[in-house]
Amino acid sequence: MYLARRIGWDGEAFWERFQLARRDLLTDGVGPQPDPVLAGRLLRLRDLGIRLVLCSNSRREGGEALLARLGLLGCFDEQIFDAEKPHATPKRMEGWSARWGIPSDAMLFVGDQGYGDLYAGLRAGARTLRVSPYPADDEGLWDGCIRTQEELKELLAAWC
Repeated sequence: MYLARRIGWDGEAFWERFQLARRDLLTDGVGPQPDPVLAGRLLRLRDLGIRLVLCSNSRREGGEALLARLGLLGCFDEQIFDAEKPHATPKRMEGWSARWGIPSDAMLFVGDQGYGDLYAGLRAGARTLRVSPYPADDEGLWDGCIRTQEELKELLAAWC
C-alpha cells in the first residue's frame, strides 16, 4: 500500500488495482490453495473454546470470496473486513476482552507483517506471532516468527 501511494495510486485507484490482484488469487492454480488440514485445525481450536477472529483491511466482497475459495469461511467466531488496522485494533481488543472475558495478555495476534497486523496487539499487551517466508528487521519484536503454512499447522496441532 505504501508503494502504491508513492506512485500515485491513492483511494479508489489503489482499491481497483488491489481488487484485480485479489481476483487473480481466486483463479485456479494461482495464489494460495485450499488446505483442509488448516481448516480442520482452526475448527478444532474453536471446539476447544478458543476464540478466533479474522481482521482484514480488505473489502468484504473480496475477502469473503477468498475465504470461501480456501474453505475457511466457517472457521472464525468473527470476521472483520475494512478493519482499519492498526488504528481500530485497541478498541476492538477492549470489546473482545469485555465480551469474552479474555485479558489482552491471553490474546495472540497472528499476522504476516508488523505494522498493520502485530504492532497494535503488542502495544496492547497481547502476544504476537509473525507468519511470513520473508525475513524482516523487526522479527525480534514478536513473541514468535515462523516461515511457512506447514509450521503454522504444526503449531496449531500442538495447541489442539
